[in-house]
This record gives sequence, structure tokens and C-alpha cells, in this order.
Amino acid sequence: MLPLIHPSRLRLLNAIAKIGKNAAVIDAFSAEQPPWVKTARHSLTFTCPVCEASPRAAVRVWINRRSPVYGSDGRRKWQEFYHCSCGCSWWSWSSDRPAPSTEES
Repeated sequence: MLPLIHPSRLRLLNAIAKIGKNAAVIDAFSAEQPPWVKTARHSLTFTCPVCEASPRAAVRVWINRRSPVYGSDGRRKWQEFYHCSCGCSWWSWSSDRPAPSTEES
């Protein structure tokens, strides 16, 4: 019997799977914080603050699952960290992720 996956986690897994098909390392669910996260900048637009690339341009991804934050609506959100192909590291809240468009699917 296959384990059930919560729909919100499934959406997150699907979004991460679409990120950077040529990514060097995507270990999004590692418990260890990668060193490139320390220099990450907060992005309010869910794009790279330097080159404005989408998360799909990321060569590395990490999600801080150890420290979820609860929003005013009581839902959990996580920090999603991206290391862009331009060399910039940035992060945004999982709740700020834009809704998927039909063009990106």
C-alpha cells in the first residue's frame, strides 16, 4: 500500500520537480542547511532579486522544514531557498508562491 501524501505537500513536490531540469544538485528536503543559504536574500516577488529569473532557473533548492511559521490563517508556511543560475541565493515564503499558470504546466 502506498503512503498518502497531503495535497499541499504534493503541490510542493510537483513545483520542485519542475525546477531546473538541468539542476546540478536539488536536495530540497535535506535536514542539513546548505552553505549557500547563509547569503540568501529575501525576495518579495518570488523571483531572483538580481536577474528576475523564476525559480525554474535555480540550480539548487532547499526548503527549511525544521522551522515552519504559522500565518494569520493558521496555515503553515516554509522558507524556500533557491540558488539561481546567475549566482544569487534568494528565499521566499512558500505561501508567496504564485498560482501555477497553464503556460508553465
